[in-house]
Amino acid sequence: MRISSFGVFRYKLPLTEPLQMPRRQLYRREGLLLRLASDEGDVGWGEAVPLPGFSEERLQQATREAFKLKRITTGREIAGDWFEEGNDFSHALGDPELSPSVHFALEQAAWMLAAETREVPVHRLLADGDPHEALPLSRLLAGERGDILGRLDETKENGYRAVKLKVGQDRSLDDDIQLTRALGERLGPGVALRLDANRAWSREEARRFADGIAGVDVTYVEEPLAEPEELPAFAEETGLPVALDETMRDVSLVTLEEHADYAEAAVLKPTILGGFGGLVYFANKAADLGMRPVWSAAYEAGVAMMGLVALAACSKGDAAPLGADTYRRIEQDVVHPRLKLEGDASSIDVEEAVTVKRTLNGHLLREV
Repeated sequence: MRISSFGVFRYKLPLTEPLQMPRRQLYRREGLLLRLASDEGDVGWGEAVPLPGFSEERLQQATREAFKLKRITTGREIAGDWFEEGNDFSHALGDPELSPSVHFALEQAAWMLAAETREVPVHRLLADGDPHEALPLSRLLAGERGDILGRLDETKENGYRAVKLKVGQDRSLDDDIQLTRALGERLGPGVALRLDANRAWSREEARRFADGIAGVDVTYVEEPLAEPEELPAFAEETGLPVALDETMRDVSLVTLEEHADYAEAAVLKPTILGGFGGLVYFANKAADLGMRPVWSAAYEAGVAMMGLVALAACSKGDAAPLGADTYRRIEQDVVHPRLKLEGDASSIDVEEAVTVKRTLNGHLLREV
């Protein structure tokens, strides 16, 4: 297979409301789309969209890397079965050094191209066995206490199997405890309660929180500690199930087992971790070790969201509810029609999300 062209496109998409990030507010999402095309006319797209305050790289660095890839990829002959030995596409390019967002975009575009060439949906090409046909969705609860509690009945009626609440942010510790207890009482069985602290607390504060919500059925709390190296001891002394998010950037296949000893779940954000097919293997390894993989978005546009759905569909066993609610904040998308991840939807049809032919909104893209 010969790569006949490599396109790089930039976008700026408004958000429905400002997003509070560390040290700044975000009013729009800016990212890149990479386009791989073969001599046969097949095309694959990938999305690179660093998240300020969380991603290691900035968009300027991602753009430089994209142009480097364009130089070394255009006109290149690539074995058509490059993915069959578990290799990354970048391996066929000599393993250039790439930041996570660009690594994800390149691999996504390559897998999408391979899937189109073989006329097979990408999630079926990725999966070791039969992929999931539908994925449950998690609902992010945001706003004032009254708004959050007022939406619970609607959330349950719509069939959501998980909700997520940010803690350690705008409310006091006592208010977080009271709201968590209220949610636990009202949710009832069948709806998982996830908490996310974003490393907000000291160990003592987190211990107070754990004591305050004793008896509440919490699936896990993501990253409760400002000092993540204290997580193993915290989990043991409190019994509170913890999930890793930011920590996952420093976890490899070699070190995964030591984290599985204390962590209940691993939150996998592909555009922040990097890679594509290799993440499926990583997630399955985590599952084998008893650490549940939870796939999650990070305010990406529709191209990356298609990739996220495809990856999550490859989950072993029962799929954990997909954290895709950030997509609601993207006011205008680069693809049309949008993915069916909004409104009252409590699940998504994988085949529809991955295989429906979508057009690109050219007025939102600028080739660079």
